[in-house]
Amino acid sequence: MKKLSRIAIIAGVLLMLIGLIWSGFNLGRIRDDIDNIGQKHYTPLQASYDAAPVHTISTDLGDVAVNIATDAGSTHVTVDYFKTETEKFKVTDSNGTISVTRAGAEPNEFMCLFRCIGRPHTITIHVPADSGYAYYLTANNAPVSFKNNAKLQAQQIHVKSSNSTIFMGNIAAHGTITLRSDNGTIRLHDMAAEGTMTLNSSNGTNQLTRVTAPTIHATADNGGDTLETVSAQNLNVHASNATVTLHGLHADHSIITSDNGSVEGSLAGPKSDYNIKVWSSNGSIRLNGVSSNGSYFSDNDNAPKSFSATASNGRVDLTFDT
Repeated sequence: MKKLSRIAIIAGVLLMLIGLIWSGFNLGRIRDDIDNIGQKHYTPLQASYDAAPVHTISTDLGDVAVNIATDAGSTHVTVDYFKTETEKFKVTDSNGTISVTRAGAEPNEFMCLFRCIGRPHTITIHVPADSGYAYYLTANNAPVSFKNNAKLQAQQIHVKSSNSTIFMGNIAAHGTITLRSDNGTIRLHDMAAEGTMTLNSSNGTNQLTRVTAPTIHATADNGGDTLETVSAQNLNVHASNATVTLHGLHADHSIITSDNGSVEGSLAGPKSDYNIKVWSSNGSIRLNGVSSNGSYFSDNDNAPKSFSATASNGRVDLTFDT
């Protein structure tokens, strides 16, 4: 009886496929139809301002992605935004601050079904590469990205994103950088800051590649930290339930902690340059291939650099340049 049921199900599926092919089924056409549903009554809008008087860019957009895009040689700040039946935004320029906010309450997306599929959800702000603005950007349940075709000059940068990613690259900031992603990842590459850089990622990871700042604080709750070619005078990195990975770290004074995870990777400079203090609970310690049990102290108080690492329920495995 079960065998007959399986045969009947297979035959039914085959008949459905034959019917779809016979009727001119087209996956591309269905995708286009879904896009049309999502973009129903979608109207693209644009606002443009003289770049010279501007000093600050601010957004508070809810579930809409924010892109900052640099235009080398541009003399204007241009905002590409949109409106739909349920969503409207306003762009204002007040005393040198360009703000993009919602005009009205955010729509209720409960049971939106096909209306939400394929819907455009991005606002892009084009700025001159040499503008040097301050950025205060907020997007809930949507990513915040800096997409640069030339190195962007900036002052302080403060970004908050919930349930999504913060992506930044090719930026020289002359102030502080503060980034927070709740339930998301922070990815930075080719970044330099003259002020303190603070990263907080919850249920996500911090990924830094070719990043320089005098002081860097990076915290990843329920996620890991990966630092590749990172330079700092003072570095403080914490990961919960994950690993801290270092590749070619250049730091004068480092404090690395991992709860329920490991600390591993490589540091620039010979081991003798560091005053080293390392602890590992329920894990092994290995420095330049030499193993220790529980803890390791170099007792090199006169060393020009210091490095401290603590791993609970994980190992510490590090190499130093020779």
